[in-house]
Amino acid sequence: MPVFIYSFLRARGIDVSFSLLLRLSGITKHKCFQTLKKINKSPEYVNRDQKQLILGKISKIENHFHLNSKFSENASRILLKLWELLKNTTATSTILPATFSIFSWLYFTIYCVITSFA
Repeated sequence: MPVFIYSFLRARGIDVSFSLLLRLSGITKHKCFQTLKKINKSPEYVNRDQKQLILGKISKIENHFHLNSKFSENASRILLKLWELLKNTTATSTILPATFSIFSWLYFTIYCVITSFA
């Protein structure tokens, strides 16, 4: 049952670590992976909109750090440009929002420095 809850939360973009799943469930890694392989073939998991999940996390980052809307606009543009290269990576729901946020912050910082000298 914990593996199903884990998959349900992950499909909805809620970060739950694999180590937490193992610790709370008390099942072995092997059994957990076997169950996850079966679950991850479900249409709900396969058809989830990764772009929207990532954009939602970028929005949370923007709100948490009180950043302006330019930040999320830049992150969205970077996401769209790099999506075809990165969409099949295994860490899309956790690593990519942070990556696009950093790229956006760097772009914004460089843009501000360049425009201040112009």
